Formats: sequence, C-alpha cells, structure tokens
Amino acid sequence: STPIASKVTGRMMVVFTMPLRGPEGDIFGVMAGTVPLESQELLPSTLTMLGQFASALVVYTRDGVILSHPEKSRMMQNAKDEPGLGPAFAEWVADGRTVFTEGVARLVPGYMVTMAGVPASQWMVARVTASEQALGPLRAVQKGSWGIVALIMGFCAASAALVIVWMTQPISRLRDRAEQTLRSDDAPDEGWPRARGEIGDLVRVFRKVTVERARAHESELVMIGQLRAILNHASIGIIITRDRRFELVGRHIMQMLGYSEEELLGQPARLIYPSDDAYAELGKRVGEQMQAHGHFDGEVLFRRKDGSEFWGHMLGRSLVPGDAAGGTLWIMHDVTAAREAQRQLSWSATHDSLTQLVNRREFEARLMQAMVQFDYRDVCVMFVDLDHFKPINDTAGHAAGDDALRQVAKLLEERVRQSDTVARLGGDEFAILLPGCSLRRAEGIAEQVRLAVEAWQLKRKGKVFRIGASIGIVELTPGLIDVATVLHAADTACYQAKHAGRNRVVVYVPSLAGISTRGADV
Repeated sequence: STPIASKVTGRMMVVFTMPLRGPEGDIFGVMAGTVPLESQELLPSTLTMLGQFASALVVYTRDGVILSHPEKSRMMQNAKDEPGLGPAFAEWVADGRTVFTEGVARLVPGYMVTMAGVPASQWMVARVTASEQALGPLRAVQKGSWGIVALIMGFCAASAALVIVWMTQPISRLRDRAEQTLRSDDAPDEGWPRARGEIGDLVRVFRKVTVERARAHESELVMIGQLRAILNHASIGIIITRDRRFELVGRHIMQMLGYSEEELLGQPARLIYPSDDAYAELGKRVGEQMQAHGHFDGEVLFRRKDGSEFWGHMLGRSLVPGDAAGGTLWIMHDVTAAREAQRQLSWSATHDSLTQLVNRREFEARLMQAMVQFDYRDVCVMFVDLDHFKPINDTAGHAAGDDALRQVAKLLEERVRQSDTVARLGGDEFAILLPGCSLRRAEGIAEQVRLAVEAWQLKRKGKVFRIGASIGIVELTPGLIDVATVLHAADTACYQAKHAGRNRVVVYVPSLAGISTRGADV
C-alpha cells in the first residue's frame, strides 16, 4: 500500500498482503501485515550501508516519496532532493517512470546509482554509491600498474647495456648483484659494487631502479589490499578475470557461488557454468556485445559448487577499454527471484484474475493455433452466456456475484477434457475450445455443462439463486476464415439460444435456418 498513518500509534507504515493459493491455483486465504517505515525493517539492516564507503539503500514510490533510508530524517522526503539519487530519479521520471524489474544502472556526477523495481508495489529500490570512493582504488591500481611496467622496461634497458661490457670484472660484480634483486629477501639498497665512470653510473641507476621497484611493489600491495577491501565489503558480486581465469573475487560472489577464494583464484571461468556448450554460447554473446557496445549486459545461468543453478544478471566491461588482455570487471546480481516474479506476471497477462481461467486474448491465440494445427477439422467452439445472473449482483451483492462466477468456472472445467480450454471472455460470458472433437461429441459436452449450471444454486441472505446457461456451438469449417469470424458465429448461436427461451444449446449453421436447439425454457 501507499504509506498510511496508524490509527493507534500515529506512525507512518505500509501494509503488505499476499494471496494464498491452493494446488490448483485457487485463492483460499490472504496473509497481511504492517511494517512501520521508521523501524527500518523494510529491508535487512545489513544491506542499508556499505561499511566505510558512502553508499545507502533507498526505497521510494513512483511519486518519489522515500519509504526507507539509513537516515530516519530522510524518510517521507522526496527522492529528487536526495544527493546522487536526485538526478537519476529525474532521468527515470523523464523516461516514463518504468518499473525495471531486472534492474538498471546510471552514472550521475559523483555517484553510481543502481535501481530495480518491485512490480507488485510499484516501488523502486536504489543503491546510491559515491563513485570516487568505490572506483578510486581500482583506478589507482591501473595507474600504478603502468608505472611498474615502465620501471621494468627501464630495468631491462639497463641490463641490455651491461651485456656490451660483460667481460669486464666490474660488470660481472654488477651482474651478480643485479641477480640478487630477484630474491624476495633482497635488501634493495645494500651490497652494490663501487665503481667509477660509466660503470659507476650504471651501479647508481640499478640501485635506484631496484629501490623504486621495491617501493612500487609495496604500493601495489597496498592498492591490492584496498581493492580487496572493496570486494569483501560490497553487497554485490564483483569478479575480475584475465585470460578467462579468476584474478580477484569478492566475498559476496563467493557466498553466491559457494566457493572459497582459494577454490576460485586462478581457476578457469568455465567452473561456474552448467556445461561446455553454455560456456561457449556465452563467450559468443560476450564477444558480440563487447565489440558492438564496449560492454556486456545480460542474464546468465550459473552453477554453484553444490550443483544447484541460479540466474544472474551480469554487467561486464574491460578494465582497459579496447584491450581484452587487460582484464574484465564483472558485476553480478542474483535475479532468480525476479525471473520467477516475471513468470508470474506473464501468467497474469494470459489469465483472468477472478476465475483463474485463461482470458480472451489467450483464448484467441489458442483458437488460432488449433485452426492451423487441425486444418479446420474436428475443432469446435462453445460460447456460454449465463442466464439470470444479474439478480445475484443486484440482490446479494458483487461479492456474491464474484463467488458465483468462480464456482461456475470450476463447474465448466470439471465437464471438459484436459486438452480443452475454458476461458472467461468478460462479465458472465465464457468460451470453451474443443480441439480434436466432433460436433456430436461437442453437443454432448455442452449439454453436460448446461445441466450442471442449471442444477447449481447459490444461497445468500436467506434467498436461493439459480441460473441457467445459453450455449452456442460452432464447428470450424473453411468458411470461417479467422478467429473473429469463429467467435462471431458462436456468439450468434448463443444469441439464438437466448432468443429461443434461454437455458438451451444451439448449433450454428451458416444460413441460421434449421439451427438445432435443445434445453428447457426458464
């Protein structure tokens, strides 16, 4: 729900509800609860901050009202005034306020903002991170790495110069001392030979290079330590790969995959994919997107250490643009729950929420498929319109009317085959698709449906309500060229049943003369 004030405590809160469904999809109960906004329990407290980094998790409505924030004073304020989130919120509003269930990322001045939507509540969840603190250590590592490469190249150049005068004794001693620099326990400023002239200059250069290299190595270790701190405290999965092997992994990704750091570092990336074919297909996708867009963005199926699988949303970008050998930074989110929610949304798009039957659009799609599959042979369609249904709504109320529609829908499903399709077209009108069914068999099924509806009754407010069913049947023929024509024919036969006295079955014939009917006047 939208934020409301409690009538007991006066605190702002939101109300959550969830329908409880049985094995056949019918609703038998509802769970409900409330959460005060100031309690900070809308999300786990461990996700609201990123340790030492300037990052916060913010939940807000489509109108920008902040529901959850690490600072209580910011709750019920507007997202457009939130540092970092404000520009991203403005872009989102300009784009039409689309609720991105799969999540999107935006870069705004000074911040990285990732947002994802909650379809059922139309809320948005945003992670706001100060970009300088989050990416600073990584950039420093890149910059430092180039400095180390330059130092090594200088070292090699100096070594090449020594080879020219290798036969002299001072050069031999210098060579021996230079070789000592390769040992991990070497003291970079000690043990160098004394010499004059050009040899002395070489000694001083080697000595300086060795000392600088040692300092650069220490700086590199500090930078790597800072990067590891980011990886270990980030609430998202972060991986750095080089040559298709794991080079650095974050703690969150290790928890997601079920591996320790020792089990991943240096191992081929193929380790976390279900099969060789899946890994090869992903490699093709990554190559195409990297070449076309400079980054990869997609959902990928992964396998954990225990063999279970999950869906992750992957964002990948080269650490050095245009240089795949420089390594790739990957950010992963577990989107298994989001995909399941999307599947539920897809079901809702093709079914009637009241009766759980397929809706008109899905029925028309299945009818079109049956017309192609059976080539207009042995396919029948029934149009069912309930008789005397309006008094239930007018006398017992719409809740009773809804209950009646649900019960009638169940009656219809129980009288047809598993291969048939029962749909609610709207109001008190239903349709039944009978593929692979002769007209004679369809008439028998229609009569069973009519009798079942006629025998059904509803008791409300001391009264007993009864209804009937006027049913029109059409058998597919080449003359019925499309879905609209078939449904119109079935509707025409149903209208004839109504006109002939209701509560009867009518078979459609093109001339409408000699239409067969059966049933009882009511």
